[in-house]
Amino acid sequence: MSPRLVLLPLLLACGGPSDEGEKPPADSADTAAPDTDTDTDTVVHCGDLGDPAADCDDNNADVGPECPELCNGIDDNCNGAIDEGVTTTFFEDRDGDGAGDPLRPTDSCDTPSGYVANSTDCDDTDPATHPGADEHCGGADEDCDGTVDEDDAVDALPWYADTDADGYGDAAVSTRACTAPTGTVADATDCVDTDPATHPGADEHCGGADEDCDGTVDEPDAVDAPTWYADTDADGYGDAAVSTRACVTPTGFLADTTDCDDTDPATHPGADEYCGGADEDCDGTVDEDDAVDVPTWYADTDADGYGDAAVSTLACAAPAGTLADATDCDDTDPAFHPGAADGYCDGGDYDCDGAGLEGGSFTDTAGAVTDLSALLQAATYAAPAAYSATADGELEICAGTWYLLVSVDTPTLTIAGAGSGDTILSAAGNASVVEVVSSSTLTVEDLALTGATTSALYAPDTPDLVLASLDIFDNTGSTGAGVYHTNGALQMDDSWVQGNIAQYGAGLYLEEVIATVADSTFDDNYAYYFGFSDAAGGGIYTAAGGGVLTVTASTFTNNWSYGYYGGAGPAIAAHSELVMEDSEVSDNLSRDSWQYGHDQGALGLYADATITDSYIINNSTTTFGSSGGLYIAASVVIDCSGGGGVYGNTGNDYGGVGGARLAGDASLQSIDCDWGSGATDNTAFDISAGSTMASAYNYGSNASFTCTRDSGTCY
Repeated sequence: MSPRLVLLPLLLACGGPSDEGEKPPADSADTAAPDTDTDTDTVVHCGDLGDPAADCDDNNADVGPECPELCNGIDDNCNGAIDEGVTTTFFEDRDGDGAGDPLRPTDSCDTPSGYVANSTDCDDTDPATHPGADEHCGGADEDCDGTVDEDDAVDALPWYADTDADGYGDAAVSTRACTAPTGTVADATDCVDTDPATHPGADEHCGGADEDCDGTVDEPDAVDAPTWYADTDADGYGDAAVSTRACVTPTGFLADTTDCDDTDPATHPGADEYCGGADEDCDGTVDEDDAVDVPTWYADTDADGYGDAAVSTLACAAPAGTLADATDCDDTDPAFHPGAADGYCDGGDYDCDGAGLEGGSFTDTAGAVTDLSALLQAATYAAPAAYSATADGELEICAGTWYLLVSVDTPTLTIAGAGSGDTILSAAGNASVVEVVSSSTLTVEDLALTGATTSALYAPDTPDLVLASLDIFDNTGSTGAGVYHTNGALQMDDSWVQGNIAQYGAGLYLEEVIATVADSTFDDNYAYYFGFSDAAGGGIYTAAGGGVLTVTASTFTNNWSYGYYGGAGPAIAAHSELVMEDSEVSDNLSRDSWQYGHDQGALGLYADATITDSYIINNSTTTFGSSGGLYIAASVVIDCSGGGGVYGNTGNDYGGVGGARLAGDASLQSIDCDWGSGATDNTAFDISAGSTMASAYNYGSNASFTCTRDSGTCY
């Protein structure tokens, strides 16, 4: 119960309130007065004016109508109210925070327990809420000033100006508030609040600004910071595997990423590529064809081990079918290459020295070639080369004049040149160009033989001698200055025998030989002996002992026989035989060196002969020569059915027998032959069949007759 309620009985006991207005004013001092009321109180109280009835407590001098009301729980002024006007209003402080609840007041002289004198608490359930309390943000009015979330709240946050609205505040411009004021943020890390691109976490850019506000400009992590690559070898090219980012080029770095070996300054794009397995120019390929030291490889199409300089390629390693050599002159034929034997006179430069065969070669039957060029080239007229053929095969001599002495000692051999007008073999004043020691078959073709002093071709006892496309000229000897051949067979074709001098057979000397001469020419050869002795066969001489000479489509012209037997053209000795067809014996001269009219004639026939379709014309004899045309000492048939004749010849024996003179047991049969007339007539007679000119006869054209020496007549 409140103190006010306690005072109510006291007021009633005092008789209720008195009319304090009727009391006399109190003295300036409370003077006791006699108790005049009916109670027994004799004490005069203050303000009772001697009216005991006005005194509500005669026992208390301090109680009276004029007494001041004191806050003591009694009715000091006896007005029926206790402590009126002198109590204090207290307010309940339930939360004990020293601030009372204005909605829960109480009046009391003394502070009631749980009350306080103030009524400032705005939430008496929370001891942290009262005037002067720390204001906190959160929607409560902790300091009871009627305002919540004030800026001075103890937990009010600082807010920083975000002028550039980038979400980051300027630490230099701030305010405190429970909630962010407009244009502010809690962050205080913006270093430039005028640029929304500048704030912590912003992309750093190169250019001198600190966009991410970390105090450093142009950092390596700037979004536009270029990547730089290590250039350890300082060759100006970077290593893509070693990099860093920076706004400014770091020392030892650069922008390039193309170096493939940053330990070698010679390795980088554009560097000179070398062979050896390294990729110096960093293009991913090693040993490229453009390497500075790349060798050139040359095609070896014919696989002969020599390359073709005209077909080449560059590569560090030899491509298939190539090699380093470039000296092959014909890469389609393995026979052509340096060091090859220039063994063929076909114009081919087999040894690739810029010229064909420069001398000659020997090729054996197995195909092995021996180059004789050095031997031939070293030869001179004063020191001719000597070559001994001891194996079967072919000795090929190329175009040129060669001083060569060939010895043949092998069964089968061919000696060939590049042509009778191109290849000339000279004995250089020695015995023979070709001398047969032993041979079964010898073929000589397409060349010229000259300069011999015995026989250009000396072939005794040679079973088979083949001569083709030869030029045999300017040789000398006692027998067979051109060719000496015995005991065998001879085949001569397309040859020219000229200017040779010998006592017997200046052109050919044949003994016991079966010979065929075709398409050949014998001219300017001399069967000659200086003195009084025999000489015969300016063109051909067949010696006694047998043999057959067949002459076809050949010419004997301007030959001489200066001796006993004559035979300026062919001279056929006894026991031999002549077969001539389609040939011509013309302009030959026979002369008896003894001047006694011995045997003469362009044809000296001491053996049987058959002459078909041939011409014996314009031959002559001097100094008692027996006959200009034919000297016949055997059986001769001249058949001109297909053409031919004996005319224009001049004799000088007892008036001169131009055509034919018969001797011994000779006989002559003429078949349809032209024996001349007029300007073409023989001089002085056509035929002398007897021992005197009384047996001389003349015939015209197409004459057919028979003459015999033993009868001395022609019929």
